[in-house]
Amino acid sequence: MMERGMAHESNSGGVQPRVFIVNHNPAAREALRQLCASVGLAVETYPTAEAFLDALDGCRPGCLVLELCLPGMGGFGLQRELIARKVGLPIIVVTGYGDVQTAVHALKAGAFDYFEEPFSRQLLLDRIHQAIDMDRAIWRTEAQRTDRARRLGCLTPRERQVLDLVVEGKTNKEIARTLAVHGKTVECHRASLMRKLSVDSLAEMIRLVVTHHHDAPPRRSRFRGSWVVLWILASVPSLMSGLFDDLLPDLPEVVAGLASSLGFV
Repeated sequence: MMERGMAHESNSGGVQPRVFIVNHNPAAREALRQLCASVGLAVETYPTAEAFLDALDGCRPGCLVLELCLPGMGGFGLQRELIARKVGLPIIVVTGYGDVQTAVHALKAGAFDYFEEPFSRQLLLDRIHQAIDMDRAIWRTEAQRTDRARRLGCLTPRERQVLDLVVEGKTNKEIARTLAVHGKTVECHRASLMRKLSVDSLAEMIRLVVTHHHDAPPRRSRFRGSWVVLWILASVPSLMSGLFDDLLPDLPEVVAGLASSLGFV
């Protein structure tokens, strides 16, 4: 079962972010849906982790608002499954059944934030917006990377040779000599490069190639991992209200677990 909430269109490249709420309690699920919809967020709700996974397409940025105490695989099982599927959706845990150990486990599993009832509705909305903004920025970066790869992938082997020589700073005459072709042929290849790469200047063409060479593969969860550590130290509402003292002995394990699971070591 899934319910949708209406929302305004976002300016995220035509892709509207969505808040996914997974909570087995109908009243809590509906309250969270209404809260998010009240500020124009698009919402989908699910009663179980399995129902959410069945509907997950990974085709839009967003945020998962998760109750950990779920039937079936449960909230922690869902976190593990998302990691296994390499889905980097930021997760905000909202639970009425939390304790110190639950918070530690959720954060060690990579939760973006953790809220235990009772909590500030406005603070939760602020965190949801922050999670969406971060996810949207990552989506935008990955979309740009994919677009650069697509444009460069349209080039013929000869055009790629010419492009590499242009980036090295070679003149048309030097390129012609290197490739044993006429100067007019080089000019034609350069014109084709400008058209296929959708650039208006030599500087823009070189910048595209240099940026592409420095592109790293999408590593969404690793990017978020560093933020999780920062929020553990400074921003998680529960920590600010006294949980920090209880969590501090486990902090090295939290950080080490994040570093290991996210591939830093």
